[in-house]
Amino acid sequence: MDFEGKDLKSALDNCEKALFYLHSAMNELNRAYGWGVADILGGALFISLAKRKKMENADKDLLLAKNNINRMLRIFNSDTSITAVDFMPGGFLSTTDFLFDNIVSDILVQEKIRNARASVNETIAKLESIREKLIAALY
Repeated sequence: MDFEGKDLKSALDNCEKALFYLHSAMNELNRAYGWGVADILGGALFISLAKRKKMENADKDLLLAKNNINRMLRIFNSDTSITAVDFMPGGFLSTTDFLFDNIVSDILVQEKIRNARASVNETIAKLESIREKLIAALY
């Protein structure tokens, strides 16, 4: 990315906001994963609802992170792509997990959470690198 002549403070602000939301999403995904383990071990409706709520919270945070990443990239007219995670806890798998609440659907949802955590970690690493470059360019 070319940092010359751009609004670096605004880009840094968007980068830091995105990182905040990504860390918040990771926290929610970790909690969802914990509830998912309990669900696999024989959780009841309450556990499924708690897991689903954490997944929804993570998805909201990921959407806010994605918006800030897109704003940051627009400042640089960048063709660089940072793939923000699209977790989307709804859909067929989530409905199956909720309605049938069986071990197969629980394990599939756990895999989805595990993949989302890996993607969030990757995105955090990319943004932290960009943040360091922005700070160096500013100061």
